[in-house]
Amino acid sequence: MIEIHSPCDEAYEKFPFYAGLGVPEVWVFDRDSRKPELYSLVSSANYELIPPNPEAWITSSASGIEFRQTDPGKVWVRLAADSTSARELGLT
Repeated sequence: MIEIHSPCDEAYEKFPFYAGLGVPEVWVFDRDSRKPELYSLVSSANYELIPPNPEAWITSSASGIEFRQTDPGKVWVRLAADSTSARELGLT
């Protein structure tokens, strides 16, 4: 599931609903800073924030995709551990 978080929205409040459906991951992108967050389902009702690796990539185990923010507003995506596939996302 992908959520765009903006002020006063309910992105995080939807997590119990997604957990009830068994959604394995929730990706949250902040609307203003574009900062990515990845949450993984760890029990039937709880998600855990996945920390970035030492190179600042956040890895989705469900999809094999990684995200990294280099500067505010700049988010990169790549196939896991494949530096040749890295592309800047054109988030608008």
